[in-house]
Amino acid sequence: MTLYALAAIGKDRPGIVAKVASVLAFHGANLEDSTMASLAGHFAIMLIIDTSAEDNVEVLRADLSQVGAELGLWIDLKSISRSYPTDEISQTISISVHGADRTGIVAGIANVLADYDASIVDMTTHRLNSLGTTSYVMSLEVDLGIDSTDDSVARLVAALSEKAMELGVTVKVLDPDGDLL
Repeated sequence: MTLYALAAIGKDRPGIVAKVASVLAFHGANLEDSTMASLAGHFAIMLIIDTSAEDNVEVLRADLSQVGAELGLWIDLKSISRSYPTDEISQTISISVHGADRTGIVAGIANVLADYDASIVDMTTHRLNSLGTTSYVMSLEVDLGIDSTDDSVARLVAALSEKAMELGVTVKVLDPDGDLL
């Protein structure tokens, strides 16, 4: 079996998931991981698929291209190697950021996390308009790694709070049990 990453995006409309998934099923591709979302009126798909159709991958690409043309989607398919997760237990936290929309929120928070060797596992952002005010909401699931300690987590939370003040946003950090850190 060979792993492929599939990415697609196009104007949101009914039937996108059905048609892409049908092509993959026809070619015997198993969806191992997926994230799909509507983003600003466009629908984005990110998939990891496992298929034994290595010898027919060009036919799979052609069929995906045909569906892409029918639906107005940009689609890319790339062979990837399997990355096995370790058995080591690492600590995860949830972070939420809220505030007035402005450039640099994602970069600021992501750079603090990178400085502490924290890995973003999942992230969503939304721009909200209400009564003439534009606000920004960011939610993250973050893996702190196996070497995290109470002290290193406290330093990270302090650094995130400092960056949030600099950006004019509020940040909440929760442990896996939902307790505020």
